[in-house]
Amino acid sequence: MLGRTHMAVGALGAALIVPLWLHETNAHTMMTHAGYGALTLVEQITAGIVAGALGGILPDLDQKDALMTRRIERVGKVATLLAILGLLGALHLWDSPAALGVSLVTLLAVTSHAEWMRKSSLLLLAAGVLGWGLTHRSWFEVAVLMAVWLSVTAFSPHRTFTHSLIGLAMAGVILVQVGIRTHLPWLADAAGLGYFLHLVADAIAGGIPLVWPYSKRQGMRWVRTGSVMDHWIGGLCTVLMVAVLFM
Repeated sequence: MLGRTHMAVGALGAALIVPLWLHETNAHTMMTHAGYGALTLVEQITAGIVAGALGGILPDLDQKDALMTRRIERVGKVATLLAILGLLGALHLWDSPAALGVSLVTLLAVTSHAEWMRKSSLLLLAAGVLGWGLTHRSWFEVAVLMAVWLSVTAFSPHRTFTHSLIGLAMAGVILVQVGIRTHLPWLADAAGLGYFLHLVADAIAGGIPLVWPYSKRQGMRWVRTGSVMDHWIGGLCTVLMVAVLFM
């Protein structure tokens, strides 16, 4: 299914489930009461819906045209630009036509929207996460697992590793551990729910390889990606999410 549909499905799931995790009767109750603590109930349900929506597009990091992939690519492009400028300054090559030419070609290359840019951006993010884990020992195990997930995703074709039980399990462990360490478990749970619902949605839109690396897909083809039905499902989920919040 389309990324926007996945986001809507994840957001709807979070709107339904997050109140239960926070021991409230429903989302509408949370939205109409101020709450206590660092976050109000309105902020909690809003953050939960955002987390569910983001979790809903997380599996599509294996696709270069996906919404989240494009956001991560931008980070990779900015990091590459800063690295180029840093090298030119550190090596005092501002007056070198050859160095400036190579830098320009490199800059043009990283601004392209290509599969290799997706891979390099994910690997750069994995390296950054691993570096964080090495400097913050309490996060080390989580950082290693996250770096592995990102690295495998970088080299995985669409609807393979991230859409399998292995990918789901790894992502689930990572999200739970992040929730524990940040003391925001309901956000991690909402993101995990969004991830799971993404797989459910794709299972009815052509099937997914649950037991990857075995390539056979499990599911059915009730909905074709990009079809009118796909758009209708995304719109319906959005309407239902709003109804959940205000009914």
